[in-house]
Amino acid sequence: MSLPPSSSSSSSSSKNNTHACAACKHQRRKCDPARCVLARYFAGERGREFRSVRRLFGVSNLMRIYNGVPPHLRDQAMRAMIFEAETRRRDPVHGCIGVIRALSAQIDAAQRELEVALRQIQLLRSSSQNLQILEPEAKEEVSRRQALVKESPTLAGEDEAN
Repeated sequence: MSLPPSSSSSSSSSKNNTHACAACKHQRRKCDPARCVLARYFAGERGREFRSVRRLFGVSNLMRIYNGVPPHLRDQAMRAMIFEAETRRRDPVHGCIGVIRALSAQIDAAQRELEVALRQIQLLRSSSQNLQILEPEAKEEVSRRQALVKESPTLAGEDEAN
């Protein structure tokens, strides 16, 4: 079913708008994904991320950084800028440093927990070795005491009474 000519032009412009990347939407221009550098990083539904990046870096600095990075590192650079901008949006005071500090604290806590666990393992191993060393001596001690009890008339009589 085709639409009347008057409504098809408005429909095509709204159709182009839905496929425009967030950067082109912000600049209110048509987006050609084949020529738009930012289209692969800021799809139309990622407007919030683009606004965060634009607020932190600005579009001209974003493009200058992007063009200044070797082509094989551009995806990584864009991910880093998006992460930094989103982190700054979530935590305007600390930004990435807040994330780094939180992760560092988690690493420190995990290291302390690991040290405690390793000490416990070491104690268990040493106590297990001590028991294995003492086991023959303990058997000898029990045998010696049993022999003493049998030899002693007062202790042997008490044992028989119990």
